[in-house]
Formats: sequence, C-alpha cells, structure tokens
Amino acid sequence: MRVRSHEGLPPRPYVPPSAAGAVGTCIAAATVCELAWQGFAVLPLVSLACMGALALGAIGMLARGRRNGSEHVLRYVRWLLVAIVLGSCAAGLFSVRMAAARDSIAAAGAVSALSFVVEGDPSVSSTGISSTAKVLGREGRLLGRVRLSSQAMFEAGDVVRGIGTIDVFDEGDWERSRYLHGEVATVRLVRVTERWEGERRGLIGSVRARILRCIEPARSTARALMTGIVCGRTTELAQTDASDQFARTGLSHLVAVSGSHLAQVSGLIEIALRRLGCRRGVRAVALGIVMASYVVFTGGAPSAVRSLVMVSAALACGAAGRRGHAISGLALAVMLLVLVQPGVVFDLGFQLSAVSVLFIALFSRLLSYQLELRGLPRSLSEALALTLSAQWATIPIAVPVFESVSLIAPVANLVAGPVMDLLLVTGLAAAALCAISPALVPILCVPEGLANASLWIADVMSRIPAASVTVSASSAPLFICYAGAVLVFARAWRVWRARRLAALSGALLVLVVGWAVRWGLLAPAAVTVLDVGQADAILVRDGASTLLVDAGVDDDVVSALARQHVFRLDAIAITHWDRDHWGGLPDVLENFSVGRLLVAKGAAENVPDDVRERWRGAIEEIEVGDTLQVGGFTCRAVWPREPVAGLENADSLCLDVDYQGAKGTLSVLLTGDTERDQEELYAPDVGDIDVLKVGHHGSKVSVSDELLQELKPEAAIASAGEGNRYGHPSKACMEALEERDVTFFCTKDQGDITVFPGREGIRVDVAQAVSNR
Repeated sequence: MRVRSHEGLPPRPYVPPSAAGAVGTCIAAATVCELAWQGFAVLPLVSLACMGALALGAIGMLARGRRNGSEHVLRYVRWLLVAIVLGSCAAGLFSVRMAAARDSIAAAGAVSALSFVVEGDPSVSSTGISSTAKVLGREGRLLGRVRLSSQAMFEAGDVVRGIGTIDVFDEGDWERSRYLHGEVATVRLVRVTERWEGERRGLIGSVRARILRCIEPARSTARALMTGIVCGRTTELAQTDASDQFARTGLSHLVAVSGSHLAQVSGLIEIALRRLGCRRGVRAVALGIVMASYVVFTGGAPSAVRSLVMVSAALACGAAGRRGHAISGLALAVMLLVLVQPGVVFDLGFQLSAVSVLFIALFSRLLSYQLELRGLPRSLSEALALTLSAQWATIPIAVPVFESVSLIAPVANLVAGPVMDLLLVTGLAAAALCAISPALVPILCVPEGLANASLWIADVMSRIPAASVTVSASSAPLFICYAGAVLVFARAWRVWRARRLAALSGALLVLVVGWAVRWGLLAPAAVTVLDVGQADAILVRDGASTLLVDAGVDDDVVSALARQHVFRLDAIAITHWDRDHWGGLPDVLENFSVGRLLVAKGAAENVPDDVRERWRGAIEEIEVGDTLQVGGFTCRAVWPREPVAGLENADSLCLDVDYQGAKGTLSVLLTGDTERDQEELYAPDVGDIDVLKVGHHGSKVSVSDELLQELKPEAAIASAGEGNRYGHPSKACMEALEERDVTFFCTKDQGDITVFPGREGIRVDVAQAVSNR
C-alpha cells in the first residue's frame, strides 16, 4: 500500500482582528433592532451599549499593563468594542428613522393623497402581489417605505397612485421581518387610479427592463430560470415546481446572485480589458464599476452586495500589489452592510451567504486535502470540499427555517454546477447582445437549452429516494455543528487518520440509524392532533404504521409531520374537500412517500386539480363499516351512510379509532367537520370513547349535551388557529364540555396534542403552543 506524504497539509487560516469587529457589529445591531421592535426606547439602549463597551475597553487597557504578551488578544478586544459602539449607534439611528417614518405614514391621511415608487421585483402569493415601495407625500417628500399589496403586478420604477388602506406594523413575525427590511406598514391598494410605468427606472433599470422583455420569463420554466440567474429576478421561477426541486437538491444558491456570479462577470470583463491593453489599476477600477452596476442590475440582494465588497477589497489589494485575504474581506463586507442597513443581520440570505463564505475560507482547503489523501482527484476534491463546507455552515441556520436537509446536494452541485456556470456565462453574453438589438433574441436558445438541462438535472436528482429529508429541530442542538468547527480549527488541524475517521463515522451512523429505527419502526402508539393553524390534520401512528387524517390548509402540515419525526405515510384519509382539510396535501405528497389516498364513497369524483397533478395512483373510496388497520389501531368508518360529493361539512368521513394492545386501550372519535346534527346520528354506533376530536373546529353547534351523554369522553380536542375570524373554538362548545367535566384541549393554545393509550387511563402530552397564529 502506498503511503502519501503529509507535508502538503494546508496551514491553519489566519483569523484577523476585524473578524471580532464583524461579530461585535452584528451582535450590537441585532440587539438594538430587536429591542426597538419590541417597543423599548432606543437612545438609552444605545447609550448603555456604548458606555458598556467603553468600560470594557478601560478594563482591557488596564489588563494590558499587567500582562505581558497580551497585545495580540487586545487587538481583537479593541475591534470588538469599537464595533459594538458603531453597531449600536447605526442600529439606533435606523430605529429612530423607522419610528419617524411610521409616524409620518400613519399621519399621512388617505392613501389617495400619496404616491408610491415601486422598488425591486414583485412577490406573488395566494393573498396577492406585493412589492417594496417608497411613499411620497403631497409635496413629493419621502415619508418612508412600505409593503405595497395589490392584485396588479407593478415593476421596479413604476409610480402608482390609488385608493386603499394603510396598516402600520405593530406585531407579528411577518411584520417584524418587513420592518427589519426597512418597511413600516402595509398598503393595500383596492383600486389603482394612476400608474406611470418605468417613470423612475433609471438607466440600469431601463436596460434591465429591456432585457426582461427579450427573455420573457413567463414564457417557460427555462426562461424563468435564465431570468433568475442572469437578472436576479425569481418572481416567475418561484411559482414553478422547479423552485421546490432546486431546494430539495440544494441548488438554490446557484440561482441567487452571489460571489460566483460576480466571478463570472469579472472574468469576462478582465479578458476584454486585458486584450485592450489596460493597466492593472485601470482594470481594477473598471471591474469595480461594472460589478457594482451588475449588483444594482440584479436587485442589490445582501449576498450580492457582500460579494461586491469582498471582490472590491481584493481588487484594491491587487492594485496596491498586496494579496487579498478572504476572511478580512468578509469581515469588512459584513461590517459595512450592517452599519448601512442594521436590519440585514436578520436577513436569511445574508446569514447563509456570510457563514458559507466563512466556512469555505476556513475549511475547504483542509477538507480538499483530506479527500485527496483518500484517493479522490484534486478537481473533484476541491469541488466537493466547497459544497461540504458550505453545507456544514448553513445547516444550523437553514434547518430550523426550512425543516429539511438535502442529502443529494454534494452530488447535485458537482453535476449541475458546471452546467449552470455555463448558463450564466452564455446568458450574460446573450442578454447583453439582446439589450443592444432585440433582433438578436434568437441567440437566447443557447442559454435556454442549458437552462433546460439544469432543470432536467434538478428534476432527476429530486426524484432520488431520500434526496431531501424532512426534519425538525431547534437552532440550539444544531449549533453542535459550529462547536465541531471550533474544535476542528483549534485542536484537529491535522491529517485525520483512517481508523479515527471510521470510528467517528461508525458512531454517527449508529446514532442516525438508532434514531431512524426509533421513529421509523418503533414509534409509540398514539393519536396526535397537529397544530396546523385554522385547519385539521391528525396523525394515527403505531410503530412503522402511519395514517394521516386530513392534511391542513398549507405547507405547515409538512413542518408538523417533521416535528413528529414522520418519514413516510401508509395512507392519507381526506374527510372532505374543504381547503382547510386538504390544502396541504400537495406539499405532503411532494415531501413524503404515501401509500394510499382515501376518501368517502362518492367523493373521488371531486378531487381538486392540485391533488390530481401530484397523485398518480388510484383514489380509494371507503364507506360505513370499512376498517383500516394502523398497527394496533383499528379505524372504522362510521359516517357518511350514503355516497356523497365530499363538498359539504356534513359529507365528512368520520372514523372511530380504537386501540387494543399490550400498552393499554384508547378510543378516539375523529369527526371531521360534522356537527351535532350528524354526530347524534352516528354516536350510538360508537358508544363510550376516551377522546372526542371536536367537529368543525369547535363551532357553536359542534357538540350537544345529548351527544356528550352518549359518548362520555374524558377529553376533547379542537384544532383551531390563533386569532381566527370564526371565533373557534366557540364559547358554547367549551361551556358544554365543561358542564360534562370533559377536559378540553385546543391546538391554538397547546400546539401539537398527543394522546397515548394506557392500562390505567389515557395520557395526553402537549407541545405548549408551537404555533403563533
């Protein structure tokens, strides 16, 4: 066996004191912005932060005189303290500006008296179309920025006037997110009275609009992908299945404008300038101007601005005859971005971009070296090391948000990366030519072909079993990834021995397999009413067997199933075709393997189109008396008694769920949206039960004294969303249950509610309000 020399072990990267400055700036800005949003006074907080930093600085100066050799540490401390002061001041000024803008817009009066200048690309959702917009008062004075919502699609540079309502941000996660983006209210335009298209577009905006007209992103998914990569516009791509496929395969970052885009742009311009014989300083200035223009052209996303600052710093170093340093450039970029826009510290794209670049700078060379020692070619090792470093960095941030991990990402990036790089280069060249002459539009067929190839790769990769695993975890446990990074950087910067790697990999494999067996094969028998807002989703589970009754209203059901560590579903039963019972079904089918789809007899004829598009198998109909076996659970259909269309609440499929096993007994009645008129008809066929899943989210006619006397439940559970407009669960429902001494639970108050069988009575576990709706 040939033993390779280890003399090529890359040196441990230098982490400059400015990195401490970047950390301090982010911490200070995040703290002040968050407290300002919560309603605390800003200026006292800033003063306190500054005084605290100065006090710590004084202590550090004293320590300097008492300890020898502490100058190196003190440099980091000084950077940290100065950054805390600067970050606090920047965030304080930001919060003061936001408060003034909020007051000005709230006092502006009628919407019809205001003008709105649209910024950036629109976002499309089920509730309408929205964009960021500057608000101009009667005399053209800038009042602030808002989220402009309408059924019409406005483009960047449009000036709009209309009739509508203003809702100043007060509380809520979405409102907080928009506030940190610099917006202070939502303006809903009911009617547009005047619109000047492209009135304030500018030169770069006009060129971009011209290119978008040539590409026609709505024409096909390939054109939408081309638009996203070349122009940074993802409005059309986000409305396609391709967006989900890119997310499942870990390729979304290749679409977002970032350092790789600027590298390609700078490479093309560098070649042209060299051929023109330009000097180094001239090339650096020209590249800086072109890249800045491209960042503005693509919308100025935080990740793109971060890349611009880093590349500009490297160009400046090169022009001065010095080598660039990636971590120093990153620290400079982070500090500048946070000082200019403090709310950016909460921007997910900025966070993912910054930590991935940091880990690539720290660990990619080490990982590449370790992979080369195991026999991989250098080119493959380097590409794989980049992907692994970035994924290592982003998992603790991305998993709590997206609740999934792409296992296929390293391979998908190796395959799709070169194709999408070529798509970017050819797309940029073709777009530039089309901007000069629209007659050259046919040349777009070249990048369009590459876009179709990229889509095909993403589609094939996303269909591989376990390409993306749905998981649920809080941020805290996942930060073990960062603890491991510190350990590797400080203590394990060496050649990793094969035996130790094998032992570590074996231990991790045992943990993963043990966890998968625990939840995939040995899950305890239980019925869980999932917290999915104003909707229904109930999980019946025993060991490896699973049944989902109803699928919520949206993709929140995927997160709920991830919280319960569900890997696959043997069957899904949809009680009826109200959207709050089936709306999340397409997302479930997209993310989980599902064995059967069940509905009440007659309801299969009215399957929604969204479900037909994703479910290729037969839809089974069940009727009264039919049973489903889910491990030790027997689920017996008790309603409806005749074929139904499945379109009305009274058509709901109702199941008597009964468990008899070594762990005890449990009986649960799942009522769908039926109410007392139907429940009193089938209750005698059910008899005594332990738990009543209250019908129709606990409406005022969901239960009656006669029904409760017949069923004699110990507990009742309602599924309802926080602040729902129906007032569910109703006061009448809760009072009726209280009079019969039935313990009442509701998902809007207690989150996921799980009922376990027992020998001496049932056990109920609650998740303590995991939903904020």
